[in-house]
Amino acid sequence: MEFTEGDITITRVIAGEAKVILKAHADSPREMQEAVDVLRNYGGVDISITV
Repeated sequence: MEFTEGDITITRVIAGEAKVILKAHADSPREMQEAVDVLRNYGGVDISITV
């Protein structure tokens, strides 16, 4: 799976805080799970999938 810049949106929760909300677009449940796996591999926490 490959993400492009348009697939990912990053929004700061509070200015100066290290937390961000990252939204990744996926076209199938398999792609959603792959996105979660990638985020976890890079230290993501509190990850959820919404449809």
